[in-house]
Amino acid sequence: MELIRKYAPHTKRIRFSVNGLYRNELLAKRLEKNLSLKSGILSVTASPMTGNIIISFDSSLKAEDIKKEIYKIKFNIRDTKDNFPVKQQAQYPWHIMTKKQIEKVLNTDIDSGLSTVEAKKRLNTYGLNQLISGNKPSFFKMMLNQVNNYLFKILLFAGGISFLIGDIADSIVIISIVVIESSLGVLQEYNAEKSLESLHKLTSPRSSVLRDGKISLLSSSELVPGDVVIVNPGDIVPADARIVECKNLETDESCLTGESHPSSKHDLVILKDDIPLAERKNMAYMGTSITKGYGKLIIVSTGMSTEIGKIAKMLNEERNALSPLNKSLDVLGKNITVAIVTISFSIFLSGIIRGKSFSQMLGIGISLAIGAIPEGLSTIVTIALAYGVQRMAKRNAIVRKLNSVETLGVANVICTDKTGTLTKNEMTVKEIRTLDKVWTVSGIGYSPLGSFYRDNVKINPKDDTDLYSILQYGAMCCNAKLIKKGNDWTVSGDPTEGAIIVAASKAGIESEEYEKIDEIPFDSSNKFMTVVVDAVSYKLAISKGAPDVILNKCSYFLRSGKAIKLGKINKNKIIKQNDEMSNKALRVLAVSYKILNDEDNNVDSDFIFAGLIGMEDPPKDEVSQTIEECLRSGINVVMITGDQKNTAMSIGKRIGLLKDKKAISGQELDKMDDDELINLIDDVNIFYRTSPHHKLKIVRALRKKGYIVAMTGDGINDAPAVKEANIGIAMGKGGTDVTRNASDITLADDNFTTIVIAIKEGRGINENIKKFLRYVLSGNVGEIIALAMASMTGMEMPLTSSQILSINLVTEGIPALALGVEPSSLKLKKNENAQLLDSNLYNYILKRGSLIGFTTLFAFKYGEAFRNPAIAKTMAYSNLVMAQMFNVFDARRAEMPTPISQNKLLVPSVAISIATLLATIYVNPIANIFGNARLSLMDWLIVLVSSGIISRI
Repeated sequence: MELIRKYAPHTKRIRFSVNGLYRNELLAKRLEKNLSLKSGILSVTASPMTGNIIISFDSSLKAEDIKKEIYKIKFNIRDTKDNFPVKQQAQYPWHIMTKKQIEKVLNTDIDSGLSTVEAKKRLNTYGLNQLISGNKPSFFKMMLNQVNNYLFKILLFAGGISFLIGDIADSIVIISIVVIESSLGVLQEYNAEKSLESLHKLTSPRSSVLRDGKISLLSSSELVPGDVVIVNPGDIVPADARIVECKNLETDESCLTGESHPSSKHDLVILKDDIPLAERKNMAYMGTSITKGYGKLIIVSTGMSTEIGKIAKMLNEERNALSPLNKSLDVLGKNITVAIVTISFSIFLSGIIRGKSFSQMLGIGISLAIGAIPEGLSTIVTIALAYGVQRMAKRNAIVRKLNSVETLGVANVICTDKTGTLTKNEMTVKEIRTLDKVWTVSGIGYSPLGSFYRDNVKINPKDDTDLYSILQYGAMCCNAKLIKKGNDWTVSGDPTEGAIIVAASKAGIESEEYEKIDEIPFDSSNKFMTVVVDAVSYKLAISKGAPDVILNKCSYFLRSGKAIKLGKINKNKIIKQNDEMSNKALRVLAVSYKILNDEDNNVDSDFIFAGLIGMEDPPKDEVSQTIEECLRSGINVVMITGDQKNTAMSIGKRIGLLKDKKAISGQELDKMDDDELINLIDDVNIFYRTSPHHKLKIVRALRKKGYIVAMTGDGINDAPAVKEANIGIAMGKGGTDVTRNASDITLADDNFTTIVIAIKEGRGINENIKKFLRYVLSGNVGEIIALAMASMTGMEMPLTSSQILSINLVTEGIPALALGVEPSSLKLKKNENAQLLDSNLYNYILKRGSLIGFTTLFAFKYGEAFRNPAIAKTMAYSNLVMAQMFNVFDARRAEMPTPISQNKLLVPSVAISIATLLATIYVNPIANIFGNARLSLMDWLIVLVSSGIISRI
């Protein structure tokens, strides 16, 4: 507040308390020098001792004019020259331009706006003020994209051959698999387009526009650069605009900047060109909303040239990169295709050369090709992913894109925000200080449960006058309210005020006991809030805010319930206390009070300093343990935050980051090119004072380095980085629709631990797919080896075409499905074999497949030598099936062994498969279809020894 006194007929005297002036000689000199040059100012005295400036001025000036001049000088704001060259839309640094410059460049008038004729011309030039989505692919094109991989091509090939040889039922089943899975993929691709649709919801349908000197309500899509728009509380800003007139204007920019607090706006020029959007206080952006005050805006950018439009362009960019699973399955599909075609043709040709009938060898070759194709692979993969999605949903991770589940399994970097993900996003008072006392406060979050300690001894706050006064006065100077919802506590209002209310509640203080009769609200330039309350017998002024600002208002300090003269020495002690608290990464507020009376009702000075309140947003309880688990398992955690260095470093140390790495700022990031960042990125795991565009730069650097990156985000500006990451993770509670729709996974609880739970599921699914591949492909290799060896050595074929197809039915059915849905391990182990197709997998398949193939030939030769040809083929058939029944248990143990009791489907599935095998042998109608003969106990003994012992060596 300023105090104006007339001391001469035509002169005035004014005093301001200037934030940052206290103990700042340079600012004092700059203020005196620059203000004395302004016409109408008679004298200037700026005191770094008190933080006040006293100015004498004549009647040609108003106090508000001087206040603006002080603001300009303090923040190095200056008038720029009216010499900007004509450019296209959105290329000017609008925030550093004067109102006259903007009028000149845009050829408009602040008072009357554009003419209707001129607006129509500009609409033809610039187009509609709309966000444009990219060309959506047709349904047919999306279906073609889905089947454009080797696995689906193999299935289509197998289905076609099955149809040609008359196996219509098998052909229909295979083609159905392709259609169903392609449709699921198209549905996922369709859902991904919703991120752009969500952006459209942010635009305002109608706006109050000044045209031809009159205010009209027009469609926001018709706005053009140069239009003058009026905004009031509740309005959505229709396009990017420069503020040219405002009163108490505040906007909610959380959707764009990620900052949860309303942004206070002004209409002054800002000097610095290259500053983040959040600091451009004289600008308003499309999609943000007006929460308070009044504003007159000049539209400077519309449609796709706005800040949100730039994001829409990035979201329009297609990303055709395959997931690690799709890449691996594509490689596998190519290998299987080459192997099957080569071997099937070789067996066919070998049989023909040895005099076998053409039709017999063609049937064997085709059956082998169909039998060797793992038709169930894509189905099992889809079921495994879908089953994992269900499990993850129960743990608060909502999956939008199916393949993202397995990609999580190979993720080796998690980039995460701090607030609300690593921390509770609930400011908590941890420490309270006076000149010579320190108290600590227990409890976390908004729960009013906690205790007070001094020198590690628990105390009753009501027994300490000074502590109780700080809490009482602090709570009285708050508008936030503490609300209980079920078993949870939340705060309505400012989170910082919420922390003070909670601390007061821990001491049994209710802030609503006193009636507020006046208030000076917090202002980002003044950095304090003052209330006047009715304390029954007297009026009490209470002021809280930045410690340096509050100290400048104080002449006394509280000690043992008495007001003591402050003085320079004591003031320095308080400043030291504040510095110590700030170094602990605490957010510090000072509290002061003053008893008002008729003689002294000034609320700017002579306050009594009550104390300092230090608070923090504490880490969530389980975060440290979860990060340690990540680091042990080979997952690097990178924290990206907009907070200042002290806060970022403090939280980083507490949660286990920074052990052997360092932190860099967003400003340092801006100075680096991509190559410099790529070279440095392995040594950094904390980025502080960052903006959302830094996230995109960090993600790209990590991906270029070869990492599989999971990225969290909430604001609209995070959406491009979330989309760019291998795995985009959106916040369910605090996130925007745009970011959620651009993401692969949404966290319903905004919890970092949920990400790690999802990674466990992803790794579990990858393990299950490996188990399935080991199981099915080793059986297929066994079939191929048995038939190839028989063909090349001139033996009778050990299997008929129908038996080959039956083996696929019996072994690739329920047991394979049971492997695919096996529960994941609860522990996050080091992912040493992150690749799906690694040497261990190939070695297992070749070794086990060879043993299955040779034991099948052994069983066949035994039956051929001691029984008859029909029994010999039935023994070979039974050996292959039983070898796979034993193999299903070995395949699951080869990865990360878990107790068999955890998979309740496996034993029943094996039992059903064995029952099916017996039915194809002992139920005559079925046995006749497959050409099987009844086996004796001795035959079964040979089969069981061959398949259960020899094939498992």
